Amino acid sequence: MSEWPVALATAPALVLLCGAASGWWPSRAVNDVAFAVNVVLLCAEGCLRPALEADLGCG
Repeated sequence: MSEWPVALATAPALVLLCGAASGWWPSRAVNDVAFAVNVVLLCAEGCLRPALEADLGCG
């Protein structure tokens, strides 16, 4: 189950890429945005998860 946070972090980028595939946005621009969204989400999760687990007494 430790992989679920990574899978959930990719969901917004997946939505962006699916929107680009259906022609909602130009695909070149969406690739950069989706990559940036994934990087920000994964970094934020990496920084915040230990603090949240310590507050909740988990782990």
